[in-house]
Amino acid sequence: MKNTLYIAFAILISIASCTTDATNVEVPNTAPKISVSCFISDDIDTINAHVYWSDPVFTNSSRPEFPSDMDVRISNGTTEGILIFNEFNGRYQLPVAQFPLVAGQTYSLVVKATDGTTVSASTYIPLLGPQVTSATATITEQSQGGGFEGGNYLLTFKTTLANASEAFEYYRLSHYVSFQDLVNEYEYNVNYGSTFINDDGLNNNALYSEFNVQYYDYSLEQSQISCVTYIMNCTEEYYRFHQTLNNQSPGDPFSEPTLVYSNIENGLGVFAGYKKVMVEVLPQ
Repeated sequence: MKNTLYIAFAILISIASCTTDATNVEVPNTAPKISVSCFISDDIDTINAHVYWSDPVFTNSSRPEFPSDMDVRISNGTTEGILIFNEFNGRYQLPVAQFPLVAGQTYSLVVKATDGTTVSASTYIPLLGPQVTSATATITEQSQGGGFEGGNYLLTFKTTLANASEAFEYYRLSHYVSFQDLVNEYEYNVNYGSTFINDDGLNNNALYSEFNVQYYDYSLEQSQISCVTYIMNCTEEYYRFHQTLNNQSPGDPFSEPTLVYSNIENGLGVFAGYKKVMVEVLPQ
């Protein structure tokens, strides 16, 4: 018993000697960085770039969060276009009619602040779009809703893609469900999330994606459900940015932090390309 007390006393002394006065802890002084978000495809009508200054945790910055005085330029190596700030939506924009985007072409984006700070990135638009061979959605009843008409249901998206090319391919699938109440005549849409696949999952030259949605419906007989999946054949930058963004757990203080991917040199954010198709199915 005496030895136990000695050990406990020694541990308390050790802990006390390791404490540090929090008022004397030095915190990093980090300068704000230019952050950019810009996605391009050959089927859009306007190039949009979100440009803003980051807000470091331990630094007070007088810079505007959404600056309107940046020099934002896009180039294909031969010609160059200038994106103009739109004060109504806070974006830098350039109509594609003035700077055509072409599948298979590589582009660079350069953003320069008035103090000379410059960030840049490059990407390309995939030459081929997703090759969808099958897309289905099935509904399975899970349980009755206690005392209520209807119950809990499982909606399963199943999508199969053919390998688009010999190059390594990346895909993002975004799943939406539209609920239409035929009795009360209203409709609402829900984006339930994304799945990500690449050539690592090739099987007999095909890629397969399955995504489950659980929802409650008072009566399937009184409602109609339609499903939409947007499938993007995308660059690695697009894939990794959205994948890491999707892995975050907002609002959960016990989740592990996720470092969001960035390909902006000397700054933060993403400049990436994609080709998109939309597939709509009525669940069975």
